[in-house]
Amino acid sequence: MRICAVQQIQNPGRKASTRLTSSAYFPKAQTKQSRKYLLGVRCFTYPLQIPRLVTQSLASGILPPTPISLPFLTFQPLKRSPIPGAGRPGYQSPMDLSGLDYETRILVLQLQLQDVRIQLETSSAKGKYPAGSPPDAQCALREYERELVAVLNCVGDTRMAESISGAVAADGDAIAEASQEEDIACRDRAEALRLGGGHDLPQALESIAEDLEALHISGSDDEGPTRGGRSGEEPELTVECVSCTTDTPLSRAVECPCSHSYCRECLARLFRASLTDESLYPPKCCGRQISFAENRPRLPRDLAAEFGEKRHELDATDRTYCHQRGCSAFIRKENICGRAGRATCAGCGSVTCSICKQQAHQGDCPQDPAVQQVMALARENNWQQCRSCSRLVELDHGCNHMTKYSIALTTRPRPIDRPGGEGREKKNSCRCGSQFCYICGAPWKTCPCDQWDEPRLFARANEIVDRHPLVRNLPPVQRRAMVHRERQNLAENHQCDHLGWRNRQGRHRCEECHDTLPTFIYECTQCRILACWRCRYNRL
Repeated sequence: MRICAVQQIQNPGRKASTRLTSSAYFPKAQTKQSRKYLLGVRCFTYPLQIPRLVTQSLASGILPPTPISLPFLTFQPLKRSPIPGAGRPGYQSPMDLSGLDYETRILVLQLQLQDVRIQLETSSAKGKYPAGSPPDAQCALREYERELVAVLNCVGDTRMAESISGAVAADGDAIAEASQEEDIACRDRAEALRLGGGHDLPQALESIAEDLEALHISGSDDEGPTRGGRSGEEPELTVECVSCTTDTPLSRAVECPCSHSYCRECLARLFRASLTDESLYPPKCCGRQISFAENRPRLPRDLAAEFGEKRHELDATDRTYCHQRGCSAFIRKENICGRAGRATCAGCGSVTCSICKQQAHQGDCPQDPAVQQVMALARENNWQQCRSCSRLVELDHGCNHMTKYSIALTTRPRPIDRPGGEGREKKNSCRCGSQFCYICGAPWKTCPCDQWDEPRLFARANEIVDRHPLVRNLPPVQRRAMVHRERQNLAENHQCDHLGWRNRQGRHRCEECHDTLPTFIYECTQCRILACWRCRYNRL
């Protein structure tokens, strides 16, 4: 049974905030041992039996069982009744939250959500199961998590709607009076123009924009006084940003589909980084895409406009750029003429061949010497070319099944990367998401090639075993056994969803972006990949 405490924090010059300060699991056995001195605590337990009176044994009855009031927690004398009035008319279920204020409801749901996520983390680290087929208990926890997030959003929306409705009701008389004065002024103006024979001037667009801007509700902390509002300061609930780990007010937080929250500044940095680093596009967290349409009002205007224009280029698989080096603008699909492949640049008007990416020409495309050099280098290093987007891919580790895109290396200079447009990829994936065989390049499951390359598989297993600090002192027989176990694990779990992670202390290098982290790094409990924070949440 979980007992939680909250603390009301007063910040100078800002709203008071409420946050969870401590929590503990109270054994049920202790609640049955002491019956003489009991104190009922109104708190929140798991699963959804809320609110509920939980008994806490007091040492020798030092504190009398008298009612005590604290912010958002109520201590009352315990009344022994399992479910009073159950089944009778007018009975209110303990799962009914309608009797609680909005701050308590939100706190209840947040605690429930925290418990569910703890259960998910512990369950995902236990046992193995086929990829794409998690156990029923984990599916139930995931569904329960989604329900809690939906209810939490609904409570927040209801609170906001009632706040707006209350403000409108409080200011209704003032609004009606101002509207009546405006109507009188308009009629007087029209009558004066009619008598004077003049013409009214149109209102300037700038003034209209200023009026609309004044009506915009911003998320700034410096809010001016409102007429008819509440006289006291309400504590403002906060949530931790998963990126910068700072406490962010709920009004300025953005919740992702995976239930992680970002502050607006970190969300803007993620969207801005995805414009220059395609391994971050589309912006996502825990493998689930963050909607641009839903979060566009929360982004800066210049960033939203730039992202809305750039995404047409980033979503294209076979991109065509203007052959003029002084322009090099992206040419949209609607500006490319069908079979002829003539792409007209909207900027400079030049015509480019969408097949060879050179200046438009008649007949077959000429051979590009730079392209031939790259293809010769690819054959020499056993690189494979994707038949969907023409990019070159180098297999680093894993099976010969090329799957969805994971991470790209540094982009090569444009004359070299012209066959695919973005250089070569490293890992068992292609940026366009096409699935094919790395050995022959054919679509997956259409060729008789082997799924694994044994030398590459054992090299990866040895690399994972060498991470253990005491492996050098092990006898050769035990080390070989560890290598074979890791080889078997890689063969069974090569298609990993990265659901479980653990911290590995020390200096390590991220296997996705190749950055070196001096203190610690994340390691997937299934496929053993090492990833930094950015790659764990926003790339994989």
